[in-house]
Amino acid sequence: MAPPAWLDAHGGALGRLPERQRQRLATGSWIDGHFGTWIGDPANNAAWDALTLARRTVGAQCCATLAGELSGTPEEVAAARRANDCLLLAEASDWFWWFGKGHTSLEDAEFDSLFRRHLRAAYGFLGLRAPPGLEVPIDPANRSEANPTACGSALALPTGIISPRITGRVESDCKWIGAGRHDLEQGALHQADPSLKRLYFGFGPNGQGGRRIYRRVDGARPVAEILAEPGARLIVLMARPQPIRNVIEAQGRTARVHLEEPDGGAAQCDGTCKAAAGSGLELSVPLACVAPGVETTGRGEIEVCVQVEVGGRGVERLPRDRNVTFHVDVEALECENRRVWRQGEGA
Repeated sequence: MAPPAWLDAHGGALGRLPERQRQRLATGSWIDGHFGTWIGDPANNAAWDALTLARRTVGAQCCATLAGELSGTPEEVAAARRANDCLLLAEASDWFWWFGKGHTSLEDAEFDSLFRRHLRAAYGFLGLRAPPGLEVPIDPANRSEANPTACGSALALPTGIISPRITGRVESDCKWIGAGRHDLEQGALHQADPSLKRLYFGFGPNGQGGRRIYRRVDGARPVAEILAEPGARLIVLMARPQPIRNVIEAQGRTARVHLEEPDGGAAQCDGTCKAAAGSGLELSVPLACVAPGVETTGRGEIEVCVQVEVGGRGVERLPRDRNVTFHVDVEALECENRRVWRQGEGA
């Protein structure tokens, strides 16, 4: 029973207690007699804020749908039940035990990821767009820039400028030499048979005085097959320097891409975005459209991940627990590229 309901039922008995006893009522916590383990730390508070927002939006819609169950379609009622189940899973106190500095384990990032996944699923079952903050670990200690071993040997940073032709055919890595790369890491808590295996990322000239950012996604099976499934699309999410979604959908035998703001509205982009899906997915977008600050200064922080969505609901993610986060100095990569060319000409 929730405390407000208990007080409504037993308020009379509580009121008959002497004032001195009412002031000394314990919190009911078995840890130090207070709730500091579960709330108060900035990471804990951020998790409660995320849960509260979900309860006010998803929970309110669930209650309305289930209260009027007879007037809803069976599909709507089933979706509301599943969304509500996800909210209940996210309300378990153990999630908050592991956020912040009070307690830690080797699986903190997994718990952070699972908590956010329950909330994203709750939004998804009702066809609602989850807040972009749920794409980023709630606890800063679980982010890869705070934990250099977070991505382990699975992460390699860009070493040079690239300019791959966007075809969707990835039989050879030659055109991606110099790109950064993140490989899927598997563990006991991870999905047994993932579709996404590898993400490449790099930078090159735009041909019009600017720069482009390139991404490539490899799968356990051809990415074109993944996109051909009903309601499927691939999301390459830029979480930083500003949240923006690169949405890739099947278009005949190839793919098309458009950019979305976090609220689902179309993002403005002065330039051509290119995508092609075949054995893999290849994507080219003007850097100014997704990271204007990096385009202007030539350097900055980039944070990216890849998702598979089916029917608007995320079903898979790469990386599983965090985003790929790295500092890029495009000007340094361009200087290195020119140095290599000069050496080649001298030889």
